[in-house]
Amino acid sequence: MRLERPSCRTQTTGQGCVSLYRSAAHPYIQEKLKRFLKPVLIACLAVFLSGKTLAVPVQGLAWGIEILSLAKVKQARSAELGQGWMKDAVAFVPMIAMLIIRSFFRHPMYKCFIHMLREINPQLSARLESSGRLRNPDRSKSGFTRLQQRWDTALKLLTFSLMIYTWRHLPVIGKLASPIVHMITWSKLVGPKRAAILSAVALLPFLEHWALRVVEIWRAANLLGQELLGDYISRSVPYAERKKWWREHGLTVTVFLVPHVALMALPMVGPLAFIPVQAAAAWLVDLIESEAGPQPLRPDSQAHKAAEMTPLTHPQPPTRGQPWAGAAPQILQQPVVPEQAGMVYPGGQHPGSHQPMGHPQRNDVYSPDPHVSQHSAGAEHFYNHNPSGDHGS
Repeated sequence: MRLERPSCRTQTTGQGCVSLYRSAAHPYIQEKLKRFLKPVLIACLAVFLSGKTLAVPVQGLAWGIEILSLAKVKQARSAELGQGWMKDAVAFVPMIAMLIIRSFFRHPMYKCFIHMLREINPQLSARLESSGRLRNPDRSKSGFTRLQQRWDTALKLLTFSLMIYTWRHLPVIGKLASPIVHMITWSKLVGPKRAAILSAVALLPFLEHWALRVVEIWRAANLLGQELLGDYISRSVPYAERKKWWREHGLTVTVFLVPHVALMALPMVGPLAFIPVQAAAAWLVDLIESEAGPQPLRPDSQAHKAAEMTPLTHPQPPTRGQPWAGAAPQILQQPVVPEQAGMVYPGGQHPGSHQPMGHPQRNDVYSPDPHVSQHSAGAEHFYNHNPSGDHGS
């Protein structure tokens, strides 16, 4: 099920379409779609109602502009411009709604992603599941903080669209400054060369709208990638290296997710596609890993911790004349049990020994127990002062 490494960016976009189809046809993802069908349908209804209710504040804003401009800017013209912006901006509302809903269903979405990754790349899946989150040490993310981040993402999308649309429809300055604004804005998103090409295309009246749509979809794909890959990045990339990581792989992420954003822009189908889009991120992660090569284990992984475990130790018994406290620690070994002295039999010899009774065989094995040591010393003194073998029997 793994995708081949693309030779160009066009193939990356095609692989994004293939991954979306495979994830939507997977039985596990279809089961999740049935399970979360109700909240998704509620999101679809919310998207539809939001498009209708936004017309009311736009009309009120148009009347306010006419009053403040002393009737120099007509209400009909302002309302037409506002409704035109809404038509462009509402295309991102399905994705915005699902980004907010994802805050409440974070764990099921993660399970969809990791389930597909187990089938695509089991080694990478095992590494991610055994690694802890590499969080920002300066900020702890609560549920309210994550919801606020989704809301900030939605505002970025709508503000970006409104800024371009406003510059585009200014009476005189808009036509003159629009190419410059496009070049400055697009260079941060798609790079200087692509920005120059899109700015030149936008000078043509019949292609200006489509050039703007390309940039808006590009921007939305970039923000969607940051959301879909949040679990992967938090377990693989340290916080201090994430900006560098996005500079290296941001283009691959954006190009891969362009068809996903285009599908989610559809009015009623868009919210339904979010769960397959989340699962399709597994192919994107596998593609990024194939481009970057094998990655070393992070300090949070269980394998790294197991490699650093220290074996159990105990102090080494000191030699004669060496204090006990100065002994160096040694690796725990099987203790040596001294042989038990044999019983005394008539004839002056121990069983199995060829030494006389007066000179018994000694065992110089030192025992760490001080009581045993004293007993051994007393026994030695007794034998040295009784050479005749009279042991009190």
